[in-house]
Amino acid sequence: MDVETSGRLLLAHAGEVPGDPRGEEGFLGSLRPYRGIREENFVEVMTALHGLRNVLRGDLVPRVYVGALWTLCDTARVEGLSSRSALQRDKLMSPADTERLSRWLRTIEVTVRFLLGGKPDGVAFFGVVRLVAERRVVATAEPWTQIACLVLEEEVDDLAPEDHVTAIQALSVLGGEGARGAVERAFKSSNSVVRAAAKAALRAWGLDGG
Repeated sequence: MDVETSGRLLLAHAGEVPGDPRGEEGFLGSLRPYRGIREENFVEVMTALHGLRNVLRGDLVPRVYVGALWTLCDTARVEGLSSRSALQRDKLMSPADTERLSRWLRTIEVTVRFLLGGKPDGVAFFGVVRLVAERRVVATAEPWTQIACLVLEEEVDDLAPEDHVTAIQALSVLGGEGARGAVERAFKSSNSVVRAAAKAALRAWGLDGG
């Protein structure tokens, strides 16, 4: 997704694109009035961040994107998670959805912080990789297969072998030739924990895990 499309998508979910249906149905719009939280909105926000990743790593980040992110996260916390909000006070949002929204916001915030700090994609977007691995979100193959592959293939000081295992689990969920190729390469890892995870994934696909 190109920068312009990604930027517009982010702004729409923050309610800042007049006439866009996401103003009522998007990440913030679905909270007021409350229509239930929607996983596809979270995935779209993260996809927009991926499209804007190099912009957010830049020395001069456009104010409009910073403002939209601040609005999206702060408003969602105040209106969705605060104990004084109508959604919590009147018990309109279930405890399970409260936990989901909290985790989504934490993932967005950490991703933005890492991008602003110049972290590589495999680190910045690892939160989504974890959610896919745990089957907490249903994401399409791209760009998340690419991100999970980066976790496995890049020399990333910020990630541990356990994080590589999480990436393998995410790839086993996402599937596809790219995912299988990355897991096959991970099977040659010098780390026994990573090899074992790759072996399990390959066998689940009906492939020879050695």
